[in-house]
Amino acid sequence: MAGGEWLRTNGLHSEHLTLWEQELGNLMTDKQDNLKSEVRDLKKQVKDLEKELNRKEKAMAEVVALLVLKKKLDSKYGVDEEDSTAPSSDRN
Repeated sequence: MAGGEWLRTNGLHSEHLTLWEQELGNLMTDKQDNLKSEVRDLKKQVKDLEKELNRKEKAMAEVVALLVLKKKLDSKYGVDEEDSTAPSSDRN
């Protein structure tokens, strides 16, 4: 059965195929645009999260360095941990 005959048998015209092809093309383009936008948004989110993680890692490294320094100073001057955590008014 030829294409034209099939179309007539099913009550369709060749213009319908052209319109459907255009609509399908538009849908595909819209879908691609949406996917590109989503990828762009996700890349920005990853970049922001990496930046935040880097900031927090630096802050944590600073805290660790301060704790190590405090521990060295406490051991050098013979300060017990219990003494260093008590309020200053209780040390007398």
